[in-house]
Amino acid sequence: MALTMQTNISRETLYELVWTTPVRTLAAQHGISDVAFAKTCKQHNIPLPPRGHWAKLEAGKKVYRQPLPERALGMPRDVAFGASKWNYYGSAPRNLVELELTPPQPFVETLGEVRAKLTKRVKKVAVSRDLSMAHPVIRKLLEADIPRREKYLASTYRSLYDAPFFDSPFEQRRLRALNALFLCLEKNDARVTSSGKNPEEFYARVGLSDVSIGAVEEPIVGGAMRKPPTSQFQKLSFA
Repeated sequence: MALTMQTNISRETLYELVWTTPVRTLAAQHGISDVAFAKTCKQHNIPLPPRGHWAKLEAGKKVYRQPLPERALGMPRDVAFGASKWNYYGSAPRNLVELELTPPQPFVETLGEVRAKLTKRVKKVAVSRDLSMAHPVIRKLLEADIPRREKYLASTYRSLYDAPFFDSPFEQRRLRALNALFLCLEKNDARVTSSGKNPEEFYARVGLSDVSIGAVEEPIVGGAMRKPPTSQFQKLSFA
């Protein structure tokens, strides 16, 4: 399958295109199927004309154009066509010197305005003080600790290497904080995952953006903290 140079189109421009040109025509121009083109539009929350739209338009009948919804959380401003999963950034041109670079679009809203808008949009979550209502990621960690605990308690020689990970008050507090955050993220359409038996880093998929979430803290040992406190949620960094 031949790859073409990736093309980026703003959501607003693509919205105007799909309501003035049939999807089949636009898909052929970008070298993909009309199903793939429509799927990409749906992923970016761009409404498409309903069945019978073009027939009504040709007959001179009045048609209704569904307005463009607001961009969802974690979704880019531009829609990309022309690259595959094997070549995410598209094929590079042979002569980079002749490549015409378009200036980036300015942001219409300030960061403060965006933050205020998102604060109103994010749905609140009521979370219990214990882990009775655990997020699936947290529940999986707790369930994995059960056989470790049973083996540890049944052993005549108890090694800390075999001890359960999350029995200490420190770990329970860490899990409660993460659980509250994960439940809020899930309610706002973000998927949370983890890796490792006792992870300190978790991952959330927000729209098309990957977010790394860390909760690192040093417990107090013998009345003194082993190193300066670092208890915090890692600043969200979009990949």
